[in-house]
Amino acid sequence: LFCQFENFCKKNNVLIFCHSEEELAQCFANENPQYTFSESLDYISRTHSYGFTASTENRIYSISGAQGKHGANHELMHLLSAPGGKTKMLLQISVNMMEGTNEYFTREVEQSMPVIEPEITAAYSFTYPKQYEFIKTIIDVCGETVKNALYQIHFCDEDTACLIDAMLLQWKQKSAMGNMKPVYKTPPNEVQAR
Repeated sequence: LFCQFENFCKKNNVLIFCHSEEELAQCFANENPQYTFSESLDYISRTHSYGFTASTENRIYSISGAQGKHGANHELMHLLSAPGGKTKMLLQISVNMMEGTNEYFTREVEQSMPVIEPEITAAYSFTYPKQYEFIKTIIDVCGETVKNALYQIHFCDEDTACLIDAMLLQWKQKSAMGNMKPVYKTPPNEVQAR
């Protein structure tokens, strides 16, 4: 289904591939006039940001070839989430939480594809790695209830309060089962807190 969506986006000029970092930087500067071409190119080169979603319209720009494939998938997930990727997660919590959630579900979709290109998994090392690990850790610790809440917020325009509710439910269940373990026997001192 995701592959059909990708093909639809290519066919209807929603997903536009650029043939070089320079071309991608020019598209970024055109869509974001507050950035110069030089600033855009520097950012793309430094961060390996091989794709972006235009904020004024539902259009994705990604670098062509294998290196841009994961970036295109990541940006396609933004289109599935909210117009311009502006989810309640972004508006009510933070850009890092939203990008981590988007990256988590992008990797889930990619891992379910019949063939996953090595260039896709290679891109994981520079596509929001810390944000992804944060979301993955929350899901690993808290389970499916919290994963479902993240999905609802990201793709179904649910309010972020559902995440708090899901985490509270997990905390209550773990504390009732005696599965809560203290991290410190005594409160951390200043040296431990740094």
